Amino acid sequence: MPAMKRTRALAAFAALLATLALAACAQPASEQGASSVQSTSASQSAAQSSAPSSASASSEASSETPETPEPALPALIENLAIQWEETGGIRIALPADDLGLYGFSFGDGVNVAFSNGFAFEGVPYYNGEHKLYGDIMLVGHPGDATITLVSASGESPWYWAGVSEADTATISMNQVGAYRGVQEAFSHLYSYERADYGSDEAFANFRMFAAGSMASGLCYRCASPIYNDRGRAAYAAPLLQQAGTAFVLNLSDSLDEASQFIANATAQGVDTSYYESLLASGNVAMPNLSTDYQTREFATSLAPALATMAQHDGPYLVHCIEGKDRTGFVCMLLESLCGASYDEMVADYMVTYDNYYGINPQDKAIAYDTVRTTHIDEMFRYVAGVDDQADLTAIDYAAAARSYLMNAGMTNEQIDALVARLVG
Repeated sequence: MPAMKRTRALAAFAALLATLALAACAQPASEQGASSVQSTSASQSAAQSSAPSSASASSEASSETPETPEPALPALIENLAIQWEETGGIRIALPADDLGLYGFSFGDGVNVAFSNGFAFEGVPYYNGEHKLYGDIMLVGHPGDATITLVSASGESPWYWAGVSEADTATISMNQVGAYRGVQEAFSHLYSYERADYGSDEAFANFRMFAAGSMASGLCYRCASPIYNDRGRAAYAAPLLQQAGTAFVLNLSDSLDEASQFIANATAQGVDTSYYESLLASGNVAMPNLSTDYQTREFATSLAPALATMAQHDGPYLVHCIEGKDRTGFVCMLLESLCGASYDEMVADYMVTYDNYYGINPQDKAIAYDTVRTTHIDEMFRYVAGVDDQADLTAIDYAAAARSYLMNAGMTNEQIDALVARLVG
């Protein structure tokens, strides 16, 4: 299998964990695969066959403190149906709650093999998308009907594995607790129930953003107002209308996907008519971005969408599925163009983690620093082209963002027009 990419975010994260004296995250052995359970049994049999057989040896052994046997690894879970997931992941027909009943825990390293012969070995199993850039991970949101194999690098596991819905998956243990340190650092619940949030805005991750010289009341961000599988569109859609949104930057969907999401949401009782009117009048740009912001394709797909945005009046709404990763990166670019400071952009980005997970400097300082270091700081380093030793508070982010967009195909004039729109 191709080696999973690792970036300096991993190094930064490891350093942070060491500083905070958190448990280390041991990497799984490279050669340990789907035969983990069988090899464990074989080693136990070998140990038994080599045990002393004489009475004296037996008596000598009996005088020693017996060793505590290692707990048995969970058995293989085989013939699991799979399905395409909208970001290119692989949905596996097994609830996270059921995987726990088989003996797997969040933070374990697991193997996921497919009937076509392809396998991902030693991937982390988390209770949320704890994305360190470059990771493949198995995600099981408690209460969900499926678990999902996703990529933090945007490289679709579905295409990477070359699977189809005729294939099946097998899950086995690779290493117990291999990623427990990461799991504990990001140990937070992610609920799809409105009652678990303090407001409609928090549940929909809806808010205005106006850092630097950006005009107030002009730019908003949120979870998808049309993708309702997690229940948020029912709240994001009316907030979109209440803000008087005139132009939408839908980062995640193609036109076909958006049309299907609208149909599904409408069938679930969500009023998407306002969004549909914007779409019909040409006031929705859809660059259909992957989650991998560190690719040429991401940048060159985003640039024309921002050039289109510069030709339309606001208020503007930026969204993807959760309003978190792709939205976080693009909002950081827009804020950067308008002269926002490092602290302003971090504060806006981290509101999402407070909304969804209750992560803030007061209540979960370690998790807050971990997310900042591994997520938004990595975005800053990428756009500015600096290493992890750079002082991120001293960077000219306006110049860095302009250079990023010009390299992606925007002209100075288009960028100037966009900034003029944003500052009002």
